[in-house]
Amino acid sequence: MGRHSARRRRGAAWPAAALAVAGLAALLPWRAVTAQDVRSAAGPPVRIMPMGDSITWGTGSRDGGGWRAPLYARLTAAGHRVDFVGPLRHGAGPDPDLAAYPGWRVDRLRERVPTLMAAYRPDIVLIHVGTNDLRRVDRLDSVAERLAALLGEIRANRPSTAVVLARLAPADEPAVQERIGWYNDRVVLLARRYGAAVADMTALDPRRDLADPLHPNDRGYAEMAARWAAALAPALPPRRA
Repeated sequence: MGRHSARRRRGAAWPAAALAVAGLAALLPWRAVTAQDVRSAAGPPVRIMPMGDSITWGTGSRDGGGWRAPLYARLTAAGHRVDFVGPLRHGAGPDPDLAAYPGWRVDRLRERVPTLMAAYRPDIVLIHVGTNDLRRVDRLDSVAERLAALLGEIRANRPSTAVVLARLAPADEPAVQERIGWYNDRVVLLARRYGAAVADMTALDPRRDLADPLHPNDRGYAEMAARWAAALAPALPPRRA
């Protein structure tokens, strides 16, 4: 776990309201939650679980921090009290906890959800997952079904946890990128069905923002951190004085 300890506020709805994606409101019309929907400013840190595969792990970044290290820096610089949580630690930064497994597909991650929710009690889960499925899949609908099952598993095990679901960062493999476009459309539909917010990672430029055909470089991860921060901003408590 991270350097903070916290007890989750109990009794919130799933989630109290959909998280809004700042800057994308015209495209993704969800109402922003208030800070009180997650935690009061005087309470303990907001527990955030970075969840996913090698892109959440940080493959392609020089220090292994991926998007997590710059996101943590952004949030704390803005005065927010956050605690990244998860069973693993990887990369640079003051709080490298995460639940990310390089090479995993969505269904393997879903199997871990009951344990992760019970052990780490996240207030918010940030999910970037699906690229491995899209490299190997023979039926695209099955990937969307796995993602729906993952979201349903989180909801069933921890109804109070809010979810921010990423539209996947682009790939520099034409066949995979075509599938990513299809998948990202389903991300939006499933987010609406399950009351999640969407962080849009599609603006990354494969020509400058990738370290290899699948993984962002430091520039790309910094852009992802900005997108996550924008998605989280409406749900975080007011800044500390």
